[in-house]
Amino acid sequence: ANMPTILANQFDNFTMVAHGPSTHDFNPVSVKEICKIENAIRDGLTDMEYSDKVSKFKRYSHEKANIGVQFFNNGPLMLSTFAPSGSDDIEFSVGLSMMIESQKTCNVENSIIVDCHNSFNAEKGGVLPGNPEVFQLLDTVKKIENLEQNHPLQVGISYNQMEGLDKNNGVGDSALKVMVIQAGEQKTAIALFDSNNMELGFRETILKELNDLPIDELEVLTTDTHSVNTLSNGYNPIGVSEKTKIIEYLRESILNALEDLEPV
Repeated sequence: ANMPTILANQFDNFTMVAHGPSTHDFNPVSVKEICKIENAIRDGLTDMEYSDKVSKFKRYSHEKANIGVQFFNNGPLMLSTFAPSGSDDIEFSVGLSMMIESQKTCNVENSIIVDCHNSFNAEKGGVLPGNPEVFQLLDTVKKIENLEQNHPLQVGISYNQMEGLDKNNGVGDSALKVMVIQAGEQKTAIALFDSNNMELGFRETILKELNDLPIDELEVLTTDTHSVNTLSNGYNPIGVSEKTKIIEYLRESILNALEDLEPV
């Protein structure tokens, strides 16, 4: 239930644990299982190749599917959402198909897919093989261009405990983490709420309310923690209560991350 926080706390560095394409079939059965994920990350870090150049952030869409893309060291980070339409978890095999399609389309060896998990609709359910949404995602991936990575990279980070809000408001232990990525002059803010999805339409409210900030792009994600499930049906998406306070915390966090920007 609290896997995103437990995993993030295993590392000394600022760590954001986003939601990948997976359903409850992949839930760890115990805390010990998280060690496997931690070890895989540590092994990956030993072989990491670094670059101080990055592409700009660009959005692609087809029907209801929307994917924001940025290339790091010839590999795309893809932020996938169906917002403003409703959806839930993307099934693992669907995510795998998106990865393979992106590798072929963009001629890259690796790609990372994040399910933004930010437009909850209990009636829609997950994105499963054969669903129309699967083909919308794949058709969106086919539009992605291998963007030129010639922009100096800067990153700024911020952590906000969102004092006064707790699991009753859909806010988990890790609360809010923000990363601002600057590619040349373009600034993109990625905000991660430690929550179990987001009330349908709240993402659009956030984007509208924060349109005055000195950033070019903003995407809001949730971790899909289940530690906030206080309601009888198990769901408690962020944005059901305290909308104004949540948006102000996010505004503050983005401004702090902008202050923290430095070449990396």
